Amino acid sequence: MLTEFLKLTHYHKTKIDLVLYSNEEDLFTPSHIHKEFEVLMVKKYPLFINIQGEEFILNEEDIVIINPQVVHSTLAKLNHQQYLIQFTFPTILDEKDVKKIYALNYKMPYMILKKGDDNYDELAFYVKNIYKANTNTPWSTNYVKGYFYQLYAFFQKIGFMEPQTVDTSKKGYDKIQKITEYIQENYTSDITLESLSHMFYINPSYLCRLFKEVMNSTIVEYLNQIRVKNAELFLTSTDKSIMEIAQLLGFSSQTYFNRVFKSIMMLTPSEYRKLQFDRDRKWLRIETKKTGAK
Repeated sequence: MLTEFLKLTHYHKTKIDLVLYSNEEDLFTPSHIHKEFEVLMVKKYPLFINIQGEEFILNEEDIVIINPQVVHSTLAKLNHQQYLIQFTFPTILDEKDVKKIYALNYKMPYMILKKGDDNYDELAFYVKNIYKANTNTPWSTNYVKGYFYQLYAFFQKIGFMEPQTVDTSKKGYDKIQKITEYIQENYTSDITLESLSHMFYINPSYLCRLFKEVMNSTIVEYLNQIRVKNAELFLTSTDKSIMEIAQLLGFSSQTYFNRVFKSIMMLTPSEYRKLQFDRDRKWLRIETKKTGAK
């Protein structure tokens, strides 16, 4: 692993990660998506980040917030340090206090704040205090939860969680939501525009246009993103061959799988697997050194 984690906490039984890390050498994180919100604050040395094809340089104290399912990648240079928080509000806060906020597409996929910007000081306050409150004390949980309530209200205030407005009827929007849920649950199947059109009783041409308008991607692009996200798990947690993984995920051939994976991740499946393997080996050496094991 190229990154030594200084602090990692799984809050409750959720995927909320509070991480402060510094990397021992250049660290490239390929393009990826996840269902969590992400808040990243640079602590030391710049971070190069690509979000939906747009490139930025984040300097010390800069903060980026990224909505769920937004494609992004990063390049951290030697000795870079950052605070990173990934979370979903419903898993931290009481359900009765949290509206259903997850949209198919957001008006603001991401936001970058620098010192002097409106709302910067408030967001920086929440990030730093979530870390400070995250201790092994009886009152830590309530402090952390309290700051996440404030962060939730902050996101509402600045309109960060506001869904993208689309020129379709509510009925059409709901149908696209059902289709995306179907794709997420059946991505290994042979899914085509025609099969979805038949299944959801919607004209193929209209479905194609509506899906693009709501999701900002075609059905094939969305399906491939879901398949590649699951391919990451197979590549890092199993010893299945690239061909086996391609077949399991519903790709028509290994060649097509390789091409799609590289277009999204900027690495071939084999290169990605090797990168993760090398990181894990280095992480094991770091842990062995820290514990004094031979």
